[in-house]
Amino acid sequence: PRSDTIPPGRSTLPRLAADSGARLFVLDADRGAVGMRQEISMLVRELSVDRVVVVDVGGDAIARGPEAELLSPLADALVLAACVGLEIPVLVSVVGPGVDGELLESTVLGYLQELNAIKAGIIAAQDSDQLIRILQWHPTEATSLVTAASRGVRGLVELRRGSISTPLTEHSAEVWAADLDVVKRHNLLVSPLADTESLTDAEEILGNWATSELIRERRRSIEFQKRSPTIDLTTNKFIADVRSYSREAERHGVELITSRRLAEGAGYPGLDISAVTEALTSSCPSAQRWGLWHIPTLANLRQ
Repeated sequence: PRSDTIPPGRSTLPRLAADSGARLFVLDADRGAVGMRQEISMLVRELSVDRVVVVDVGGDAIARGPEAELLSPLADALVLAACVGLEIPVLVSVVGPGVDGELLESTVLGYLQELNAIKAGIIAAQDSDQLIRILQWHPTEATSLVTAASRGVRGLVELRRGSISTPLTEHSAEVWAADLDVVKRHNLLVSPLADTESLTDAEEILGNWATSELIRERRRSIEFQKRSPTIDLTTNKFIADVRSYSREAERHGVELITSRRLAEGAGYPGLDISAVTEALTSSCPSAQRWGLWHIPTLANLRQ
């Protein structure tokens, strides 16, 4: 909780460590899968771990690798590659098939069947109780969707970058588990990445199948540094912009939206999620849907 990033870096992990009560360890990918495997092995020894569970919200970790819909294949495949060869059992858990807006829900469910994955359970409302407060400020879209689904929320949700939307269904709060060895044979990226000793090598290998998300994030970092950090969200202009974008989204059949995407679509990208949530809660508390926002309600916002 007392750690921090070097400015202008920005991370919510220290606050997450404080608010969630979870013990967090950050893996360093600089030495590729080999270095990460050494780090995980050290944690296994020091914490007397008897099983490793790799948790992926959405299901991209069980992709084949070349799918055009994948936006973040490097992190998923590199973590799986780092777990290859550990001396204890490794499970790959998929939470909320398709909720990250990359692979379709039907595709993820189909892959899970191919992997002989086991449906381990369903996240229920009481399971997500402690997440509600954290999601007021933590910018995680996929987990917000799982939480909303656990509360019975259904409908088409618009995610970041606008062109992505995904439905909340009866499968959106499911938890599945598959064996890493089976996933490794299915995901074409894992084995080639297993022996990488640098992040550069990992990106080069990934380039044979897909585009690294780091390329996109580096561009976004440059754009983010150009934005003004001081924006008044209490003005009538902010409400008008939110209402205008909500009406546009409604015309496209969108029923729900994440805080991050709403800020982006309304013309306020890069804003602190807690500030957006506070402003919207003050203006229209009835639009809240367990970490998401109800588009028809926002479309009728009054100044």
